[in-house]
Amino acid sequence: MTDGLHCRGGALVLLATSFAGHFKPWTSIVPTPTFSASGSERHPRPSAPPGVRRSGRRFPKRRPRGGVDVVAEARRQAPPAPGFLKGLVRPDVVVEEELEADDVMVLDRQSDYQDVVRWVMAGGRALVVDHWRDLEQCRAALLKPFRKTPADAQEAEQQRREKKQLSDRLLGPVASGQIALQGAPPAEFLRSLYGDLFEDGSSFALPSGVLLGLVNAWQYFQGGLRFPFFKPPVLSGPVRPFYGVYASPYPVTHLELLIEWLQNRSGHRLQTALDLGTGCGVVTLILRKIAGVPSIVATDVNPNAVYGAREEFRRQGVNHVEVLRSDLFGELQGRRFDLVVFNPPWLPLPKADSEEPKRTVLDGGNFYPEELFPLLFDGLPSMLNPGGVALLLFSNHAVSRGYVDEHPFHSAFSRSRSKNALHIREVFTREFDLEGRRRRTGRPSSEIEPCAELWEFRRAEKGHFLCALSG
Repeated sequence: MTDGLHCRGGALVLLATSFAGHFKPWTSIVPTPTFSASGSERHPRPSAPPGVRRSGRRFPKRRPRGGVDVVAEARRQAPPAPGFLKGLVRPDVVVEEELEADDVMVLDRQSDYQDVVRWVMAGGRALVVDHWRDLEQCRAALLKPFRKTPADAQEAEQQRREKKQLSDRLLGPVASGQIALQGAPPAEFLRSLYGDLFEDGSSFALPSGVLLGLVNAWQYFQGGLRFPFFKPPVLSGPVRPFYGVYASPYPVTHLELLIEWLQNRSGHRLQTALDLGTGCGVVTLILRKIAGVPSIVATDVNPNAVYGAREEFRRQGVNHVEVLRSDLFGELQGRRFDLVVFNPPWLPLPKADSEEPKRTVLDGGNFYPEELFPLLFDGLPSMLNPGGVALLLFSNHAVSRGYVDEHPFHSAFSRSRSKNALHIREVFTREFDLEGRRRRTGRPSSEIEPCAELWEFRRAEKGHFLCALSG
């Protein structure tokens, strides 16, 4: 290897010493085409006709409902992405100096994907400089060995770690607020997150997984999420989640359990409620639009979720909701509520790998840390008015898939310092659509079928007998 040069599979690539504009300084010094492993010459890949995949199959046509394409209409009505928002959490960038390192290979239209795959698998990094399609197809080639369904939770976690490490070593360029690749889809949240860097004229790169996440987040924001219980006139438009906030319209079984509990409860009307870990604000919208709770506080540790929820409530015309950034009950001392609702992540946070980047609150939407539920049960009684109720929306998914041996609520509640101040009134469960889930994911059945759960906790009054955990 020569300083500034990479000799890889017969192709010699020069890494330029300057980094400007749209990454044009990275060019191949061998203009002749490269050759595939079979020895055949590789020519530039022609683009497919409109509406046709590169495989030759046509994209399925979206069938409008009642003559109206709801997704297209939602995109037409979508607000623009906000400008730079200081204080949000964003993935780390790969700066231009780092892209000049000897371990970075340039992937252009003359490159052979298999050369790049071998380079990345061996620990190197690759920077795509020409076309978005190259990033997608090279990433697919990198992750192809992981298509097999994992046999257990340990294998699934190993796959997740390896896939993330490989994805992080495949990079795409960003400049002037856009993904600097031909054919790249819009990712308008780039300006919201990195606007300060663009003002300085900086160009940088992001891992392929981050770029795809930004693209998907913008598509979800534009097209919106539609929940079956939010059809008009309940909500006038779809929910539009902001980047870095967990949001999915499926499954909704746990949310249906919440709605049924609210509709079937008896007693005095709920006056105050706390939506703990609001995310994109769905629980708060249920509490206000379906249950009619007049005073709601919505909190989240993720500043992206706090911003996104405030904007969502404004769009939906939901007033008198206080949105706070708070780690559990940290910013709520001295306040009490008739109802507390918490919809935490369903899977435990994997142990950090030495090669993984530092964890941020962006990981909190998918995984719960080990200390979350002990802290929750310790602080929950002080958040409830006399006779107050706490509803925890959860699933036995981690147990059924073998991620944990014991339900995390069992172990955390039994060891809680405040367990005598709470009692479990009831646990409601409902199975997911198992056959549909297996057809979609190919996951094998397990002895414990996954189901949604609603745990009802009540603040124990003086002399109330603690209901013991069972099962």
